[in-house]
Amino acid sequence: MITFICGGSGSGKSEFAEQLILSGSSADRRYYIATMIPYGEEGQKRVERHVKLRDGKGFKTIECPTDLSMALDLIDCPESASVLIECVSNLVANEMFENHLNEKETAEKTIRDILSVCRQAQQTVIVSNNIFEDGNTYDEDMTAYLKALATVNQKLAQTADEIYEVTAGIPLRIDERKGSGKMDLVIGGFAQGKLEYVMETVRKTCEEPPAVLDETCMDLPDKESAASVIVNHLHLILSLFPDQETAQKWICQVIERCRREGSDLIFICDEVGNGVIPLDSSQRQFRETTGRILCKLAKEADHVTRIFCGIPQLLK
Repeated sequence: MITFICGGSGSGKSEFAEQLILSGSSADRRYYIATMIPYGEEGQKRVERHVKLRDGKGFKTIECPTDLSMALDLIDCPESASVLIECVSNLVANEMFENHLNEKETAEKTIRDILSVCRQAQQTVIVSNNIFEDGNTYDEDMTAYLKALATVNQKLAQTADEIYEVTAGIPLRIDERKGSGKMDLVIGGFAQGKLEYVMETVRKTCEEPPAVLDETCMDLPDKESAASVIVNHLHLILSLFPDQETAQKWICQVIERCRREGSDLIFICDEVGNGVIPLDSSQRQFRETTGRILCKLAKEADHVTRIFCGIPQLLK
């Protein structure tokens, strides 16, 4: 049994993960694989907090910041053990920056090591962070880390028997639900698999390749209309316009032409409104514009789908 849990900082995902282990195992078969390297005083305090949370619950702690599969050597009879892995975001960072692996190597090794534990343990609960919805632009190293973590999260979500997103202490079970229509809106955090989902959906319904617009090419082709039009990276396209009114005018033009020519239209946009409010006024305006336009598109769309760790959720 594999359970994948994801959520933001301080969302209550760790407490929920522990509850799942406590309800499904005996006290002498609980293992906690800790992946955090406690840098500085703040890191040490976080470790101490988690130790207190586990106190008296029967967990045997295994410190394993890298090479997670090695933890199996310290688990007696893993086929009858319940294992909590906390957390994937630390593990990915450690593999990338401590072991000096590139994005692809990091994702592949992390997935391989975690699944080696999952295959042998009776129950595995995996905790990861949702850090993909703040709308910020990062340097090359941080971007590579985010993409590696997103790849790992998607693979784990696809493999898991149960998937939960925890928000404000409330766990929401994620079930796959799909929709299609003349105009769809697909949203989600950075590198969550939105374009991959849309391309797969289009391939199932149409043999003709779609026309794809993005921040590098915003004009529909002059030739005869495509059966499907994908507007990818809508948030980046919106950042190119001076104001919300101009951006909305461009969107209306795209919608009107697709309707006139009978083309299916799919907007893909990153969720950018979460996280700390930026100090830069232009960034604040960008997030505000994107949010308001998404609200309008969601009202007009036939279907709205959110992609979370590669799993589609039909919101409308």
